[in-house]
Amino acid sequence: MSFRQRRSGSQEAILLMPAAAGSAGMGVVAAQAPLVGAGAGALTILTLMPWRLLFVLMTGAAILNRFRFDVAGVTLQPAHLILVPVLLRVLLFMRSDARPRWRWPETVIVLFIAVQFTSSYLFAEVRLRSLLVAGLLLLGVLAYLAVYFGVCDRRRLIFAARALLIAAMANSAIALLAVAAYYTVGSTFGVSVGGIGAPAAGLAAEYNILGSMSASAALAFVVLMREDNPLFPRRYSLLGFWLCTGALVASLTRGAWIAFAVGLLASLLIRRRATRRNRLAQIGLTSLALGVGVLGLFQIAVAPSDVSSPDNAVVVRAQRLLLFSEGSGQNRVSEWQTALREVPKSPILGLGTNSYGQRHAAPKKRPSEAKGAYIGNLYIRTLYDSGVVGLVLLLTFLVAVLWPKRIFRVSRGDIAPVAWALMFMYFTMGVAFVATDASFQLWPWIVLGMTRAARSLTVRQDSMGRALPATDGDRAGNGHRGGGNGHRGGSGNGKLLEALKQDAGAEQPWPGSRSGLRHDGF
Repeated sequence: MSFRQRRSGSQEAILLMPAAAGSAGMGVVAAQAPLVGAGAGALTILTLMPWRLLFVLMTGAAILNRFRFDVAGVTLQPAHLILVPVLLRVLLFMRSDARPRWRWPETVIVLFIAVQFTSSYLFAEVRLRSLLVAGLLLLGVLAYLAVYFGVCDRRRLIFAARALLIAAMANSAIALLAVAAYYTVGSTFGVSVGGIGAPAAGLAAEYNILGSMSASAALAFVVLMREDNPLFPRRYSLLGFWLCTGALVASLTRGAWIAFAVGLLASLLIRRRATRRNRLAQIGLTSLALGVGVLGLFQIAVAPSDVSSPDNAVVVRAQRLLLFSEGSGQNRVSEWQTALREVPKSPILGLGTNSYGQRHAAPKKRPSEAKGAYIGNLYIRTLYDSGVVGLVLLLTFLVAVLWPKRIFRVSRGDIAPVAWALMFMYFTMGVAFVATDASFQLWPWIVLGMTRAARSLTVRQDSMGRALPATDGDRAGNGHRGGGNGHRGGSGNGKLLEALKQDAGAEQPWPGSRSGLRHDGF
């Protein structure tokens, strides 16, 4: 046996020693507290599962946020629990050379969380409650970091992006089925009753959350329909677009409707120039937009005077799209005005995370249902909670993750369209959060982590493409007509894309390991 082989065996033995010690410790804990021991055992089993399975579980649980439970006055979700093994797997088992580097946007978002805790400790009316809610934002940032560091190569990015968008499609399909069941058999699962019509909520906690999810996913499918991408064929993207758009309309969320319109307009004005446009997809989208517009105008023209009828809920919402003098629109504007009047009390660091509800009660019809108010505007709430410092940090972070730099508009790599779609996906969500903030959920942070990872991999792919000269072999290397990345002109990076199909060192055994310990990226 060579010295290198003996050294490899000793390294694997050392790595197994903590596992043995932990197993013994869990045995002692289980003997004293069986429930704690069962939880620790389940956590260990989840941590040792493949990363792909953990990501699917976390993404699915983030969609399934209607099932929640309270712990010490804070509402937690199954996704928060699954986040723990994801973090352990990424931070403890993943090779450091496979992870992306820590950059300044990550420092900015960590400082943002620090400001949240500082303002909550100093200025909140109920300090403990604000600190616990700030902990929810911390969990969201941890989910962002876990996704950003975990999606470290092209293969993982493609898998994770597919899982993300398929989860959004599934939620939209369930929401549409729930609406159909409500009007046919009277089922109330997946819908909200009691107001105008029956807004679809699907698996989300509220119909507003479904609206922002579906709007952002629909726009991502719009971007993917226009370009060649490694995620879905265009027909599948068209199906996803129709499902998500249908759920968006069924959610009756005016803020999400406006956000989708703004995102669609932005995607048409800010376009990638690296690929040939799909004229058929553009004609289809234009026809769809014109058809929906004509149908909406016809319904508004023939709508009866009884606007409270559930059959005309979409028309009623459309008529009240920009109405802020009554109903929920008036309540939102009133809350924003009140919050802005109180910001000068602590303009630098704010008044504490989610502390607006500690000072003001939500407007309700019955006093027995009184509860703390909530600012539904992400940016006004951030200003109220963490002051000018927190708002500047948040906007700086979002601009860093979403800014459409030139490299993403001109890159001919196959990852660039994925990054472009994810950027517009969160952009639409960010616009919707002006009226339907859901930043305490994990879903928006998972999308941000995916966007950040896709941007990082696009830059890496583009830099490697510039380093490799184009050759005749490159143009014929990937089996597409014209070579390159599947476009007629070719880009001279056939060998590059073939090389990037293999994980960039993340799913290779550690050097000197005979058994492939920490395979699959860890």
